[in-house]
Amino acid sequence: MKSFITSSFVLAAVAAVAQAADVKLSVYPNSSLDTGSFGTAVYYANSSLYIGGIQSKSYAEPLILSADDAFTTYTPSSNHVSQISGPTASFAFTSKDSTPTGWQNLLIFPDASEPIGFTSPHSAMVPDGAVMGPFTNTAYPAGIKMLSFDGQSGGFVVVPVDEALEESTYQIYYQGGEAIEGALAVTLTVTT
Repeated sequence: MKSFITSSFVLAAVAAVAQAADVKLSVYPNSSLDTGSFGTAVYYANSSLYIGGIQSKSYAEPLILSADDAFTTYTPSSNHVSQISGPTASFAFTSKDSTPTGWQNLLIFPDASEPIGFTSPHSAMVPDGAVMGPFTNTAYPAGIKMLSFDGQSGGFVVVPVDEALEESTYQIYYQGGEAIEGALAVTLTVTT
């Protein structure tokens, strides 16, 4: 009986993963941030998100998130902007260095200006003041799909990392509190 229960649990977990969609984030190029030398892809390192020179470090890896399929389904609206249908999403990430069950959930601090972070592997514990969503995906006519928090555009910024530590690297923050000195506003785009 024990092996039947274990097998049922494993099959249920595999089915849940099969219903998830892979989501990649990138920074939409704009005039305030020159991404020409390093591209726009978002990378995971040290339980946070970065763009830039960090991509050449062995501990950094491309960010591929898992989201519910509803996050990738769109319905047209009257203002030529498409909103997601179904529930808004939270995101999970499993590092290449983690076990398959060691996923982490993306989180932000909506009332503070903090780096975008993740829960600890194997844990759903969320720090005080942090939330795991809701995130929404808005598609614009030009084919750009923008990530937003709680249905509001904006709030995402990049902050240069000390050049002595990482050359041409920026850490991604959610600016929900006081303005961060030296921060540049960015649009996070979604690719599914």
